[in-house]
Amino acid sequence: MPKQYCVGAVEKAIKILNFLAEHPDSSFSEIFTALELSKSTTYQTLSTLEMFHYVERLDNRQYRLAMGILPLLRGIPKQNDIVECVRGPLTKLADETRFSVHFCILEAALYACSRLRTVIYPSVPPR
Repeated sequence: MPKQYCVGAVEKAIKILNFLAEHPDSSFSEIFTALELSKSTTYQTLSTLEMFHYVERLDNRQYRLAMGILPLLRGIPKQNDIVECVRGPLTKLADETRFSVHFCILEAALYACSRLRTVIYPSVPPR
């Protein structure tokens, strides 16, 4: 999408969220310095994200992603269910090779679901 259609405040919030995903427990100064944002913009954006529980400020004045971000993940499987996308081709592979086919995803960044393992067995018994 061309830059002229980008909403600045949203872009800055996304930059902060992405930064905190890569650098949890970052200080205010680490955030605005790394992202080259002004102190006031960083403070206002962090305050808004904190109000919506997307970010939390720790007692040691560091910031990290908060649990409020998890409900955003609910819509992902409905729109992009990778297991359903690969089920057909993997079933075909299992039928053709007569071997069990395993499909694994490891997502260490997600706290709610750290590992998904789906096993698709061949529809034709092995010889």
